[in-house]
Amino acid sequence: MSQTSLGYCPDSASVTLTNAQVLTLRATPVTIVAAPLASKAIVFIGAAITVDGTAGAFTESTANLGFKMVDGSGVQVATTVESTGFMDQAGIMHTRATPKLDPIMTAAQVAGKALVLHNLGGGEFGGGNAANSMKVTVYYDLVDIV
Repeated sequence: MSQTSLGYCPDSASVTLTNAQVLTLRATPVTIVAAPLASKAIVFIGAAITVDGTAGAFTESTANLGFKMVDGSGVQVATTVESTGFMDQAGIMHTRATPKLDPIMTAAQVAGKALVLHNLGGGEFGGGNAANSMKVTVYYDLVDIV
């Protein structure tokens, strides 16, 4: 955690996903914030997500995005990002994710664990184009867990 003359500034991490990574987010969640020391926990503050689908829109039927601890089976720490009207549009689209109200976790579920982006739906995204990308910027704090 850092301070500036303007006040509090959370840490941030940015990752740009390829089209291939977006198409496999359900099976292979992407790490956005690397696992901290075992005595620390990531506290999700928010995220900005920009999809460049100008080369061809993704398709989805039940696929939405979520931020989770560890992997796809971990605890969801952000509200679900709706994909309809976002991922399925040709062009450059932007949205954000906000913290989930009260994501209760054991110390074992959060201490020293990474933060990942996961496709929460019943199937993978389709469509897209090799030129597509998704930039994800997460804002977070690290806190002592033990």
